[in-house]
Amino acid sequence: MLPGVVRDPFAAGGEMAGRMRRFSWSRTPLGEPAGWAPTLRQFVRFILQSPDPLWIAWGPDGTTLYNDACARRVLGTRHPDALGRRAADVWEDRWPEVQTCAESSPAPAWKRAIRFDAGGSAAPSFLAFSCTPLEDDTTGERGSLWLVTDQTMAVQARREVPTLPADRRLAAIAHQLRTPVHTILAWAQLLAAGVDADDRRRGLDAIGRSTRLLARLLDELTASPGNGAPGGTIGQAREPTAVTAPIAVSGADRRSGADLSRLSILVVDDDDDARLAAARILTGAGARVRAVSSALQALAMIETDAVRPDVIVSDITMPVIDGYEFIRKLRAAGGVRAQVPAIALTSLAAAADRLSAYRAGYQLHVTKPVETDALLDAVATVAGLR
Repeated sequence: MLPGVVRDPFAAGGEMAGRMRRFSWSRTPLGEPAGWAPTLRQFVRFILQSPDPLWIAWGPDGTTLYNDACARRVLGTRHPDALGRRAADVWEDRWPEVQTCAESSPAPAWKRAIRFDAGGSAAPSFLAFSCTPLEDDTTGERGSLWLVTDQTMAVQARREVPTLPADRRLAAIAHQLRTPVHTILAWAQLLAAGVDADDRRRGLDAIGRSTRLLARLLDELTASPGNGAPGGTIGQAREPTAVTAPIAVSGADRRSGADLSRLSILVVDDDDDARLAAARILTGAGARVRAVSSALQALAMIETDAVRPDVIVSDITMPVIDGYEFIRKLRAAGGVRAQVPAIALTSLAAAADRLSAYRAGYQLHVTKPVETDALLDAVATVAGLR
């Protein structure tokens, strides 16, 4: 069987796997599972194996497939009739809210959560929806992978604690400034080294967007009384699950000449400009690179052998599943996949952030902005080429 090919997407077992196997898919736009696109088959198997509430909307009609956790904890009375229906019909009048919630996923999940009333005397719940686009390379078919998280406790906590301490506000400012600076530095070095016309246009566009973002952040900062941070996500320290050989590398540590031609690298970053810049830098050193925009997509591709990376380079502050949770889930899966060395490439620069990365399971913490040579040297180091 070729890597990434899933013969039986329902092999995981469970209630929804059984329902999907018995379902009359020929009555839906998807048709029989034997004719499904490889990417759809891969992600169906992935959601059925996941303990998180996940669902897929596939094709122009958004035909819905979902797992046991979604059936139990999210859909309520919509289950089991939601299977095989259009996503818009499943959520009915709440569908515009669900889409808006997902489209604003860079915002903290608790801030964009939607209130759902349980009825009677039961307390309302607050659910946040996030999605990542999917596309099959062979057929061109498209869909989206959705995660639903219960933000009820987080919403209640934020109501009780409306403000952050000054040091946390300052940390938020630094974090938000580092990402656009990193993008500008990365593309400036790529352009100086020489790129083709398409990448030159992409690089100049990225530098322009990042410069405008910096200007806006500075305007908001100077307009905020008491140096309050503009809105954004502040990295939270997480409890450790594993500690593995930490090596500290900063943007100031530079060594040139890294040859990555033997390596396959997976880049995970929700920022389009930063993700493309990292991919171009690594490709320029000879590496084979796959770049994805979410940890969910990365986990699914690794689980189904759609990618077999030698090294993972991941951002930390991503929506849905952040970089800490991503690497913890990967390490917890066991087997060969769990041993892949990983680098946290992040705007979180405090000592506590570095320690959190190591404890989550990263071998190396690299702070944005980073010089091209420092990134290449970091990859060579964790891959054992140094």
